[in-house]
Amino acid sequence: MYQDKSSPKTKGESEKLLSVLFSALKQASDAVIITNRQGEIIYANPAYEKSSGHRFRDIEGKVAPLLSSDYHSAEFYRQLWETILSGRTWRGRIVHRHPDGRLITAEVTIFPVRDEQQEISHFVILERDVTWEQELESYLQQVAKLEAISQLAGGIAHEFNNILTAISGYAELLLIKDKPEPRMRKALEAIFTQAKRASYLIGQLLDFSRQTKPDKNLFDLAAFLHENYETFSKWAGPKIELQFDVPEKGFFILGSELQFKQILFNLLINAREAMKDGGKVSLVLSEGKLPESFFHPLAPKPASRWAKLVISDDGPGISSEITDRIFEPFFSTKTEATGLGLAQVYGIVRQHDGFVRVSSVEGQGTTFEIYLPLVEKEVIQQKELFPMG
Repeated sequence: MYQDKSSPKTKGESEKLLSVLFSALKQASDAVIITNRQGEIIYANPAYEKSSGHRFRDIEGKVAPLLSSDYHSAEFYRQLWETILSGRTWRGRIVHRHPDGRLITAEVTIFPVRDEQQEISHFVILERDVTWEQELESYLQQVAKLEAISQLAGGIAHEFNNILTAISGYAELLLIKDKPEPRMRKALEAIFTQAKRASYLIGQLLDFSRQTKPDKNLFDLAAFLHENYETFSKWAGPKIELQFDVPEKGFFILGSELQFKQILFNLLINAREAMKDGGKVSLVLSEGKLPESFFHPLAPKPASRWAKLVISDDGPGISSEITDRIFEPFFSTKTEATGLGLAQVYGIVRQHDGFVRVSSVEGQGTTFEIYLPLVEKEVIQQKELFPMG
């Protein structure tokens, strides 16, 4: 007869092993839950309490939150239960809400435990919070996609720029030298005007692909925003209430003031177009912590201090399908738009070693967060002492 040699031989050995196993569960870094056959919790280790925000005494006897999330369909849970009740192990990701309101994505493994009669009596749920990893994965995929589009757009823009330079140059020469008749002059002026418009669009593409070389200097972003408040209000339009929360203290960055005007212009025009009947736009500047999802293990070490510029509106908001593509060139939900404004914003921010992201909920407005590296005091002082350096 087969004997399980790993099993303890005495009651004392069994109790000692149980004590070790219980201690291991308490000290495990991953969350562990044990439920009965109905999915009701009979044990949860400290790691679960810490990661989920639920205290064991509050959820004991209740169905595990992972097994009743509102973020998955009935079919999803039907297949899950079908798998574990058949004695197989289920693995996958489950999204559920933390008590503090944020969404958590968990990597989950659920396997059955059988009693002496080989009937399934309990389930063990192993949970690991992978929210950060998922955000990083999503961000890196977005960056990779935009970088690929950027290279393509930059190459095309350069080629078209050469063609347009010739077109506009010859059109201008004909206007100046040949003194054409009024009808011909009108046609040449139309060619010249459209070539200039196309040249501006190519400039936006080059900004997106970060192939322009703007003149950068050290300037105070807070002072810049205060000085241009009236201009920003005009861009937002008379129907938009522009709320301003910008500290008086210095937020020194190395960049192009002209390009930052372009960023604000694009974002404010975008908000104005989204709220044709009026609304509110807030512009908030603060020192913020760079979100972990922006960190890349292969990228250079990021700056230690960051300026956080947030532009948000209370407009109709946009769907997740649109936010995933919002920085792509030529992508627009408006038939009359070029789809280059937000692509230009993305390119300029990245050109300044910064990061930008958008978040939106349909019916609850849209928020753009821009993170820019702050220049350290030592560099500022050196510039003041040696302004020509």
